[in-house]
Amino acid sequence: MERGHFNWGRVFQTEHKAARSERERRAIALDFQVAAQRGAGTQPNEKN
Repeated sequence: MERGHFNWGRVFQTEHKAARSERERRAIALDFQVAAQRGAGTQPNEKN
């Protein structure tokens, strides 16, 4: 009935904290690294 009172952000955060394993943490960190490198215009496999 009162859908607006359901806090999706809170549920998402809680689920994420519970689901995050070390491997997932590394994958997320890698994704951020790659995104940062792309944003800076440096591709790891092109010129190193």
